[in-house]
Amino acid sequence: MAADTDKQSFWEHLDVLRAAIVKSLLVAVVFGVAAFCFKEELFAVILAPKDANFITYRLLYSLSSLVTEAGAPDFLVKLINTGLAEQFIIHMKTALCAGILCASPYILYQLFRFVSPALYVNERKYVVRVVEGGYAMFALSVAVSYFLIFPLTFRFLGTYQVSGEVENMIALQSYISTLMTMSLAMGLVFEIPILS
Repeated sequence: MAADTDKQSFWEHLDVLRAAIVKSLLVAVVFGVAAFCFKEELFAVILAPKDANFITYRLLYSLSSLVTEAGAPDFLVKLINTGLAEQFIIHMKTALCAGILCASPYILYQLFRFVSPALYVNERKYVVRVVEGGYAMFALSVAVSYFLIFPLTFRFLGTYQVSGEVENMIALQSYISTLMTMSLAMGLVFEIPILS
């Protein structure tokens, strides 16, 4: 452990941890409130992969036009709401997740400040590199999930039909939960190199 001139008791360590958690929560709430206030912009980003002119689809159409002469097929998937308060609850959950995502560098910094006094100097340098690499990999995984994995999954599953008589209408809750679950799963997959 690093040599500290002042030793803290167990309760003092808990106070420092509590302060770090409270600061992190406050920053996450502030970002979440900001995301809640910018509803149109937030959901324009989140709902973009459901449109046929999303950047991933346009790029794939332009690549496929090099091979075939078929035009870009349009697709339309309607999102529906089935609960009375569901849209408001989804708005709050999504804003909170966006707030946590935006506050995550500060949260990592607070956790590092709490742990760093117990580390040697060379361990601190190593931990900083590992945390920075892990955060960069997580951010990359969210981008890969948003721009590649989720749009292709949504396009396939949203337009898949067992019969022409069955129309697809996807619930907004299903869309949001699938997007968040896939982003988190990709984040965990991209952390495997850091953990090994």
